[in-house]
Amino acid sequence: MKKIFIIFIFSFPGMLFSQEQQNISLQQCLKKAAINYPLADQKELLKTANKLGQQINQTAFYPKFVLNGQVSYQSEVTAFPIQLPNVNMPQIDKDWYKLNVDISQLIYDGGLINKQQELDQSNTNIEIQSVEVELYKVEEWVKTAFFNILLLNENKKIIELLQHELNEKLKSISSAVSNGVMQASNRDNLMAELIKIEQSIEEIELGIDISTHSLSVLTGMPLNLAVIFEPPPMMVKPDHEINRPENKLFDLQMSKIGVLKELTDLKRRPVLMGFGQLGYGRPGLNMLSNDFDPYYVIGAKLSWNILDWGKVKKEKKSLDLKNQIIQKSKDAFNLNVELLLNRKESEIKRLESLIDKDGQIVNLKKNVAATASSQFENGVITATEYLLEKNAETKAMMDFQLHKIQLLSAKIDYQYALGNLINNFNDDL
Repeated sequence: MKKIFIIFIFSFPGMLFSQEQQNISLQQCLKKAAINYPLADQKELLKTANKLGQQINQTAFYPKFVLNGQVSYQSEVTAFPIQLPNVNMPQIDKDWYKLNVDISQLIYDGGLINKQQELDQSNTNIEIQSVEVELYKVEEWVKTAFFNILLLNENKKIIELLQHELNEKLKSISSAVSNGVMQASNRDNLMAELIKIEQSIEEIELGIDISTHSLSVLTGMPLNLAVIFEPPPMMVKPDHEINRPENKLFDLQMSKIGVLKELTDLKRRPVLMGFGQLGYGRPGLNMLSNDFDPYYVIGAKLSWNILDWGKVKKEKKSLDLKNQIIQKSKDAFNLNVELLLNRKESEIKRLESLIDKDGQIVNLKKNVAATASSQFENGVITATEYLLEKNAETKAMMDFQLHKIQLLSAKIDYQYALGNLINNFNDDL
C-alpha cells in the first residue's frame, strides 16, 4: 500500500488529557485563541498606558511650583563711586542668601497640548491595531491545525475500514491455507499489508495528537484524542468587500499623518504664560539693602515664533509624502489580496470539479475491488493482485475525502482572505 504522507504543522509532543468526549467547532477555536494568545492582553495594557499618558498631559494646564535656594559669595558688589559729605553710603555684603518659590501657569498654548493628546491617542490606536493584525495571523494557525485534524480523522476512518475488511479476509484465507487450498504466500501478503496499515494508523494518530496539542496550546482548551472536531459550514458570501485588519491599520496611520500636520501648524501659534516668584533673602529686590527682606514678582510672558524660514511648510510637505507612501502600501496590499482571492476562487472551482468525478471513481473502484475480492477467494488471482485493487479503492476514497476537506478549507480561506471569517460564523450560527 502506498505510504501516506502526513504534513505536521506543529512539532509539540503529545500530552495526556481527560478523555471526556466533547464537540469542538472551528468558531470556538478561533474565539478562544483570540482571547488566549499572549498578545491579547497587550491591547488592554496599551489602553491603560494611554489613559495615564492623557492624565500626564493634562498636568501641563496645572500651575507649577518650584522651590529654589541659593547661597553665594561674590568678589565684588554694587558700590557708589562718589562720597557725599555727612552721608553714610550703604555697604552691601558680598555673601548673598535667597530662598524663593517660582510659580508658572500656562494661560494659552494655541491648542498644542490637546492636539498632542490626540496624537498620543492616534499612536495608541495604531499599536492596538497592530496587535489585531498579529492576532489575525493566529487565526491562520488555528485554521491549519483544525483542518489537518479533520483530514487525518477521515483518513483514519477509511484505513480502519480497510483494516477490518482485510482482517475478515485473513480469517477465511488462513483456513484455506491450512486446508491446502491456497498458497501460504497469499496469507503472508495479507498479514504484511495489515502490519503496514497498523503503521499508517499509528502515524495518523501521532499527527492527530500533535495537531490537537498545538490547537490546545493556541486556544487554552484541554483538548484530547476523544474530542470530536465539527466541520465548519460551507460558506461563501456573495459580497467581495475586504475587511482585513491591515487596512484599518493603514487608515489609522494616514489619520495620524493628518494629526501631525495639524500639530505642525499649532507650533506656530503664540504661547502665553503667567509667572510669579515669592522669596526671602539678602538682598531682596532692593539691591542697596543689606537686610533680609521678603519679596515677590508677578508677570506674564508671551512667546511667538514669527519666522520659521519655511520649516512648517516643508514639514507638512514631508508628511504629505509619507501619507502617499502609506496609501501606496495599502493599494499594494489590497492588490495582493485580490490576487489571492482570484486564486482561491479558481481553487474552489477546481475542487468542485474534482469532487464531481471523485464519486464516480470511488463507485467504479469499489466494483473492481469487489470483483477482485471474489476472484481472490476463488483462487483466480493472487493476494498481491487483490491488494493492488483494494488499495486503489482505498486511495480513491481518501482522495474523495481529501478533496472535500480541501474544498471546505478553500472556502474558509476565501473568507479569511477577505477578513470576514469570524463575521460569517456569527451570521451563520
